[in-house]
Amino acid sequence: MATTLYDTARAASASGIGELLSSGTGGTLEFRAGASGTGAVLLLAAAAFASNASGVCTFAAITTDTAATGTGVIEKAMTGAFYDSAGTLILEGDCTGSGGVADFVFATTTTVIPRGADVSITSLTYTQPA
Repeated sequence: MATTLYDTARAASASGIGELLSSGTGGTLEFRAGASGTGAVLLLAAAAFASNASGVCTFAAITTDTAATGTGVIEKAMTGAFYDSAGTLILEGDCTGSGGVADFVFATTTTVIPRGADVSITSLTYTQPA
């Protein structure tokens, strides 16, 4: 039998993730291309999740990175990573262009982040697996 996490536990687990991302002044969401550097850094709200319904959490407003410069030459964002305000990695996921299947799906068909570009999130949810 597979292990199942029911709604109350899913919501509590997801709330714990939200609390980690909300510690201090709020965390960040960074798009990176492996070890070559960070392409964009977006600031999370001090209370990262605006809502939590049975483990499906909607993020509060995320601040746009208005001049993606990063720390290296970025051609593709391979991963998206959430850090708490102390810089501790909390969650990480894959990226893809529109039409693809991944944790982060970009609005364009590629995941290229040019230097100086605006990088924004229009909506974002986190779903705690059952």
